[in-house]
Amino acid sequence: MSPDARSWARRRLAELICSIAGDVFGATVVDRPLVPGSIVSVARLEDGLAGVRASALAASVARAELYDYATGARATGSTWADIAEALGVDDEHGVPAELAYELIVEGRAVPRRRSLWQPTARWTCGSCGESVVDHGPYDGCAVNNESGHEDHCPRIEGSS
Repeated sequence: MSPDARSWARRRLAELICSIAGDVFGATVVDRPLVPGSIVSVARLEDGLAGVRASALAASVARAELYDYATGARATGSTWADIAEALGVDDEHGVPAELAYELIVEGRAVPRRRSLWQPTARWTCGSCGESVVDHGPYDGCAVNNESGHEDHCPRIEGSS
């Protein structure tokens, strides 16, 4: 698949999830700045939890479809190595066929390529308007988990 086709498919899937969030979970779409202070805006859901619900539903359906298509491919003669190739799984972290099986049948995540990579979430704080890097809920104190807030952001004041 070409990068343009992949980009189009991702945008289309995101639009469908947004539509499901509105139609099924009652979310409203609003325009938000692309980054704080930007004049460029993007359509986003007003209720992020409706987006979480719609995305979780889509992910659940996608997992079930992935399993069905993979077992269908196996039934018609494809190998787990063939399926790994279709998934884009390489041999950097193990045997691709085994990784594909573990992903599809056991639900395991395929290891990331960057060994020092630490997952983070990025969002714009609704209180101070700054771009925040969120390292997760692993420390009970927000100031230790979220960087980027203004110094006196009400979201983190009193959390230290």
